[in-house]
Amino acid sequence: MRLGSLRFSSAISILLLSSVSVGCGSSYKTTKVKNYTLSVVNDDPRLKAEFNDLIDDFNRFTASEVLTYVENPEQANSAIILTKGLKQRDGKVGWGQWLSETKSDGPVTTPGNKPKRTISYSMRLEFDLDYYTSRLKNDGEKETIEKQKLFFHEVGHGLEMDHVSSAESNVMYPDISGEKNFELFFEQVRSYMADQ
Repeated sequence: MRLGSLRFSSAISILLLSSVSVGCGSSYKTTKVKNYTLSVVNDDPRLKAEFNDLIDDFNRFTASEVLTYVENPEQANSAIILTKGLKQRDGKVGWGQWLSETKSDGPVTTPGNKPKRTISYSMRLEFDLDYYTSRLKNDGEKETIEKQKLFFHEVGHGLEMDHVSSAESNVMYPDISGEKNFELFFEQVRSYMADQ
């Protein structure tokens, strides 16, 4: 998968315009492209279906299409990677990372000249293979919520969210066990996507 090679679909890209100051009062006209097209880097169709469902759940809670799932990793700009032994190696069952790529037309050379700058965002998610494989057979409500908490937490990191240590009920609390306030989390997601 080529994460640096971003592909965009105007139907799913969210463009946000803003001005960003750079030195001496100059500025760029900046476009933020928050397009998260994810694919599972694993051939197991059960895992692909599992993450497609989790992406659907994420979008349902957000009440918008923040994440898009595609089968072919070549059509994605964001990866879901399943690693055997991740928990034993790192002591965690999931990792989330946001990525960005900035392209500019050129430098600000004269006052009033505002070259274009585009910041394209994507994410990389990694999960312990055994964690999700062992839960494929369990579709009860409690197990579904456990899978959602982990997935939503790591996607939160992919959306530039840091850990929150002040409230255990926050989805971004370092420990995903216990009850989580999905409503608060998805308010933060909507705010992030609307941020200019």
